[in-house]
Amino acid sequence: GLTELQATNVSLFVFVGLIVGMPFFGWLAGVVDRLLSPMIFATVIALAFILLVLFAHISVERLIVVLTLVSFSVGCQSMGYVFVTEHNPQRLQNSAMAVTHVTVMVMAAILPLVFSWFETFNVQHPIWTGMLVVPGSFALAIILLCLLLYREKTGVSS
Repeated sequence: GLTELQATNVSLFVFVGLIVGMPFFGWLAGVVDRLLSPMIFATVIALAFILLVLFAHISVERLIVVLTLVSFSVGCQSMGYVFVTEHNPQRLQNSAMAVTHVTVMVMAAILPLVFSWFETFNVQHPIWTGMLVVPGSFALAIILLCLLLYREKTGVSS
């Protein structure tokens, strides 16, 4: 386990990663003039780092670095709000943003329940089993982002 000071450092650097990652990926999206490609790239990187945390035995110092990189990469997901706004007709933008916000909040409420449910499958290592929800969520995000990218590139509309 982590000491209280180590846990505080982890929390601090997770927020630092987000604070730096959000504007960086916004800038990158502006440079490449695309939203989805940077989001997919960053989500794949975050998933790789999450798998490293789950399966590798790393020191606390490396854990802090890796979780900072995870949160840096996760910062790109804030561009999802921009994507929703840009890809809906003006008359639907407010409704689309409302649905997006509600979805995010509902998932924030449901995810701990799913995490707890997963923990019941492995009595010896319940926390580790519950953590499998995280890479599963990132894998689902990558699939959905790739489908959106395909839709955007092919011009398929719903």
